[in-house]
Amino acid sequence: MNRCSQCGKVTLQGTLCEDCRNRLEKQEVNAIVDKLKQRLQAGQTIYLYQTIYLSVDSVLMEQKIGDDFDISKIRKLGLEGWEVTQSIPKTLGVGLSNHAVGFSGGQSWGGGVGGNVVGVYIILKKVLRNIDDLSYWRNLESYIQSHFSEFSGF
Repeated sequence: MNRCSQCGKVTLQGTLCEDCRNRLEKQEVNAIVDKLKQRLQAGQTIYLYQTIYLSVDSVLMEQKIGDDFDISKIRKLGLEGWEVTQSIPKTLGVGLSNHAVGFSGGQSWGGGVGGNVVGVYIILKKVLRNIDDLSYWRNLESYIQSHFSEFSGF
């Protein structure tokens, strides 16, 4: 068993106990929020990015794939200041085989049906231009926490 390097508690994994790890992460998140506030106060623009996946009502080989297309999530996010900047389709293909009869015999791959869109990844952007914008976006800490590994060294 290991001991936490911060408080000395017994820890099953790593060098930090869960309490100390959470405390240090919270401190780092607060430091990032403070840096963002300083940038906004200095007149710099900050961009936040998010992705969501939406199912598309598609039919492949007479079988319905996916749910009905519904943009209600995007409508709500739009009211919160998020803008759709890009969409990336998710496609599904089915391999087709040719069955030969006669001299060549056997089975060979003949190509595939591709490009059936079954969903779409939506890339969203939110622009923060001044310190007042930050007060409206009350979930900034949770945004940073959910993408914490991407912010290391920020």
